[in-house]
Amino acid sequence: MATSSVTSPPIVPIEGTPSRPVVWWACIGVLFFALQLYVWIAWVTSDLFTPTLVGDSAVPTFVVGFARFWELVAVLLGLGALGLIIKSYVKDARLSALAVFIAAWGTTIWQDPFINFLRPMFSYSSVFFNYGSWAPFIPGWISPNASAMPEPLFMLVGMYTVFCVFFSLCVCWTMRWAKNRWPTIGVLQLILVGCLAGVIYDLILEFFWLRMQLYSYIGAIHEATLFADNIWQMPLYNHLVWGFLGIGVAGSLFYFRDDKGHMFAERGAETFTSKTGNAFMRIFAVGGFINVSFLTYSVIIAISVLWNDPYPETLPSWLINGLCGPNSAYVEVPCPTHETPIPMPHSGPALPATGPDGSGYPFE
Repeated sequence: MATSSVTSPPIVPIEGTPSRPVVWWACIGVLFFALQLYVWIAWVTSDLFTPTLVGDSAVPTFVVGFARFWELVAVLLGLGALGLIIKSYVKDARLSALAVFIAAWGTTIWQDPFINFLRPMFSYSSVFFNYGSWAPFIPGWISPNASAMPEPLFMLVGMYTVFCVFFSLCVCWTMRWAKNRWPTIGVLQLILVGCLAGVIYDLILEFFWLRMQLYSYIGAIHEATLFADNIWQMPLYNHLVWGFLGIGVAGSLFYFRDDKGHMFAERGAETFTSKTGNAFMRIFAVGGFINVSFLTYSVIIAISVLWNDPYPETLPSWLINGLCGPNSAYVEVPCPTHETPIPMPHSGPALPATGPDGSGYPFE
């Protein structure tokens, strides 16, 4: 019986002088991973580790259904990705490039809420299983009420280790197609093709997820946004930057591997003979590279919120989640526009409090 399998793009050799960038990138990756652990431990052991509730607005049945469906898919795929990593470690002489890539993406999860650093512009639906957000524990965090942003814990199991990896591989396959179509294409042109493909793939995925109302870009610059002033508005500049610096750069990193199967950030890893040491060195190195690119995207978009227009008036309580407005979760602050000042984090109580109208939204 014939069988078929899904394979990653072929190794594309890169010639050059042997070096050990793996050491430098691994050091950066370890720092990011340590930060991720610190942020999560501080969050879980704090009084802010508490669910954000849906609030007073009615939740459509289809929103609940889609949320539960994607939670299930993400958990199953995330467990499958973990199984792939374990299988590769146990059976292979060294971790496969794909296993390293998956694990490396897992070290970036701490950055998920980062674009809300100065002001909230994004929020998940609190229909998801959540315990708020670790955002306030990211060093230097400014935006108040950040712990009310409902991080979808089950969804996150597969969001970065599966969905981001999958679309990065789609970028690789697109670059492979472009190379076959135009054999003389240069490296920079090929990377540009990959990054543009990343933008397109992200637009397609997020168009459907936004229509399912799994989350919302609650703040946006209307002149550069599709479906502006709707809860499913799509800030094009966000998708452009993420397509390039998120999916595009990661996909290009995976595409350009040397004759040993190593990505740029893990070159020189073959000098580490310990199987476990080699595995962690490569994961941290690739994770460091992706974290730097991800953080560049996060900073750019976090700064862009200074020019945001007013939020859509139709935002339900389960999407705005007390991040601002009359039912603010902790500190009552106006929802931001380009005309409102930036509220600082220590202008109110640090613990969960009922909304100013006494309704208890979004906490009970």
